Amino acid sequence: MTNTIRHIGIVVEDQEKSLVFWRDLLGFTVYADNLEKGSFIDCILDRASTTVRTIKLRDTKNQCIELLHFQSHSNNSSKPSTLFTPGITHIALQVSDVHKTVSRLKDSGYKSLSEPQIAPNHLATVVFIIGPENLYLELVELN
Repeated sequence: MTNTIRHIGIVVEDQEKSLVFWRDLLGFTVYADNLEKGSFIDCILDRASTTVRTIKLRDTKNQCIELLHFQSHSNNSSKPSTLFTPGITHIALQVSDVHKTVSRLKDSGYKSLSEPQIAPNHLATVVFIIGPENLYLELVELN
């Protein structure tokens, strides 16, 4: 049996801001943009009267990110996650030039937790960025 990751779903409040981040700043390509509603989506999410806009993006290796904006249900979470919160804490992206990527993201108002650092084994340069919706991204450039 072969198992692979199909996509990573990210629930967002500001879908346009997230779209600019993933598409325009990080270079992902939109391949689907749908408004989903009806019995199928209600059934699989176990929630009545669901309406969700899904935007699916892919990178150059067809790895996919799905941005989900639930128009029918609001996010009631008042506690933002951190890198230390149980569950999924971040997404790591391999980039070709970590310094240039960080500079572009900072110019667009995003913050890094530090300057890029060379890993102790000298195989990569790494930095964490706080993206839209307080999503933590680990940017990794292989040395």
